[in-house]
Amino acid sequence: MSKNYRTAHEGILAGGREITRADVVHFLLKAWIQNDFIHTSAGLSY
Repeated sequence: MSKNYRTAHEGILAGGREITRADVVHFLLKAWIQNDFIHTSAGLSY
């Protein structure tokens, strides 16, 4: 888990095609705790 990834509130990030499951879980927990990304789609990438 790198914890070093980019996020976007809408759409897909340019140049990003991969992310580990561990970083996805880290993002989901962080977004849930901080009440971030409510009613939006999230884009994740390195």
